Amino acid sequence: MAVTRVKKMPGFFCDDVVLLAADREGVEAFERALTEAKKENVPSHLLASGTSHEFYAGGSETRAKLDKRRVIRRLTEKKASKILDNLWALKASTVSLSPICQYE
Repeated sequence: MAVTRVKKMPGFFCDDVVLLAADREGVEAFERALTEAKKENVPSHLLASGTSHEFYAGGSETRAKLDKRRVIRRLTEKKASKILDNLWALKASTVSLSPICQYE
């Protein structure tokens, strides 16, 4: 079962960020959903840890809306590609138990 958690951190180093914490299965599920949204140019959905994640790729701006049980991510093509590259790097990590941070 994939574990995925998100938290919005307003004012983190002078910017608003969304933090993602996930196990390997969660990272892979997140990657599949984002890849589908980017490739098909249609919304993609992921249900993980009781939260519904919606991905929209190819828009004119990047933003995220977080509610208690729903996360909506609207991403530009460039941002979606960058996140996918970062997810690939997380999956390629040989030290599976160490934390990895990626700040955008």
